[in-house]
Amino acid sequence: MHRELDLRLEEAYSSKEEETSAVKSRYIQMFDEKASELHCARERLSLSEAAVRDLQEREEELQSLLERTRAALDSEYDQRLREVREELKMAHERAEKVEQEMGETK
Repeated sequence: MHRELDLRLEEAYSSKEEETSAVKSRYIQMFDEKASELHCARERLSLSEAAVRDLQEREEELQSLLERTRAALDSEYDQRLREVREELKMAHERAEKVEQEMGETK
């Protein structure tokens, strides 16, 4: 009886070791899976951050270009406005001169 009890205890202990080993193996496998998922997530985050930085730099470049273009157009517009005003002034002066001449001829 003592021998049978020893055999059963040994079987239970062996079974417990196998179960413990299987559980440890499963935890290691799950840990590796989660570590791999975390690594992939970090790589995607890194790529996303790089893409965001690139887009921000591009936005700054475009904003700078837009500001330079606006400044150039404003300058060109101001110059053209001065020219038109000068032409109008000259046309007005000519019109006044013609009116004077017509008034003198009457």
